[in-house]
Amino acid sequence: MSSSIEALQQRLEQVEAERGALAAHMDRWSSLAIALANKGPFDDQVKDYIEELCQDGPTASLARHDAELILKLADQLEEAEAPDALGGDMWDASQCADWIREQAEGGGDE
Repeated sequence: MSSSIEALQQRLEQVEAERGALAAHMDRWSSLAIALANKGPFDDQVKDYIEELCQDGPTASLARHDAELILKLADQLEEAEAPDALGGDMWDASQCADWIREQAEGGGDE
């Protein structure tokens, strides 16, 4: 019985990963649709974006989405830590990890 539960758990994790990849891919398509609606006639940049989007799959879109999220968090972390750094108080890795977790959970305004 436990092997079937483990198999279901693995399948659930796979489906959740695929859902995340598809959601990120759809976000990119949505951005394209909005850009096209506001842009009017195609220019080379839009054509290049369409070609890139068609060549990328959901996994590449998810990786790009995750990278953008990490970059955003890194910028926010740097900004939140700046006042402490000016005062000579540097955050350690544990404090940085706690801050990132808090942001991921939707808390904190720093």
